Amino acid sequence: MNRFVCVSTMVACIAVASFAQAGTITWGIVQNVTGDSDVVTTGSLLHAYSGGTGTVNGVTFTNNWVGLNYNGIGYNAQQQGNDVFQGVGYYVHVNNSAYGSTSAPFSALSAGYQSILAGAVYADHEETSTYTIGGLTSGQSYLVQIWASDARNISAVWDRYTLLDGTAQLDFNQANAGGSPGQFVVGTFLANAATQNIAVYGNVAPQINALQVRAVSTGVPEIDPAGMGSVLALVTGALGLVERRRLQAKGA
Repeated sequence: MNRFVCVSTMVACIAVASFAQAGTITWGIVQNVTGDSDVVTTGSLLHAYSGGTGTVNGVTFTNNWVGLNYNGIGYNAQQQGNDVFQGVGYYVHVNNSAYGSTSAPFSALSAGYQSILAGAVYADHEETSTYTIGGLTSGQSYLVQIWASDARNISAVWDRYTLLDGTAQLDFNQANAGGSPGQFVVGTFLANAATQNIAVYGNVAPQINALQVRAVSTGVPEIDPAGMGSVLALVTGALGLVERRRLQAKGA
């Protein structure tokens, strides 16, 4: 009986160590903007911000950005609530209406969706800025959803993108055509502090049109195949040790 308790406890400890990824965002599959149902409603809303304002799928996005660190020319950060979008070598701006279009399929989106995608917070030039999510509770699981979009009929902007944490690339214009909206992605993480940083790179300018953060229940962790080899090796070793001790005790 004891050997099974011992091994079970060891397996549980190994599993916890393997699956815990506090403070690291796991980004999902990048998706094209299609309609209001894009906006996730899982869990409870912490906040939803955008360059414009509007309500989409029951989620209200606000545009109350405040410039920080003004040096006489511009601001190198924008803040809304506890969130901060921080530039590195360039200025960070907010535009609430520049990135929409009167052409379809953008014009076929709901008025609220058009509004939040028409605005954006962005840095001046190509760089890796930092978006800091604030107001988090350590130990709580969160979902973050981010959009980047530019539906203007300007070919020079069609190859632009925002790259999040070097992993999730959001194209500003999904079809390289006027009226084509951009993309969004959903990420999840376990907070280990009151803040969570996201590296935001732009091949021309880092840009976020909209963002929401939601508190979610912690789900059953998925097994990472890459880490299973070491887990199985440890478990096998533990079982072997238990069996040797059992045989030694029996022989005595």
